[in-house]
Amino acid sequence: MLFRLALVALCGGFPLAAMAQHAPNARELNSETIQDEIYGVILEGTTGFDEYWTECIDLNGDTIYYFAGEVKRGKMKLYDPGVMCFAYDEADAETDNCFTARRLGSDQYVFEPANGLGNPFRTTRVIRNVDVCPEEAPALS
Repeated sequence: MLFRLALVALCGGFPLAAMAQHAPNARELNSETIQDEIYGVILEGTTGFDEYWTECIDLNGDTIYYFAGEVKRGKMKLYDPGVMCFAYDEADAETDNCFTARRLGSDQYVFEPANGLGNPFRTTRVIRNVDVCPEEAPALS
């Protein structure tokens, strides 16, 4: 129970049960699968509003998020049961951004806000086996 309260506090104070509905053929990722599939990648995707993003996550969980010409550095932390939280170095960040992940098909992902609020982030492309994140957003599309 104490762990769940800590996790809810990390994810903005909303219960994880408030997550959005899942697509029927999607597979929710647990912490072990996230560790195997999401570390050491560059992800490119959309928020569904013609807003495109790129994020690199190295093997240590250090991350660089490229969005709208900005670059944000941070850290991804993994919590059971399959919740990943991103904390960026920006001064005005009050809480971590926490997500659950689902795999669609063989190599596409949907990241849904763990608190159930906000839009999902969908990948359009994945590059694997990344050791070091590039300083500039890679041109993937």
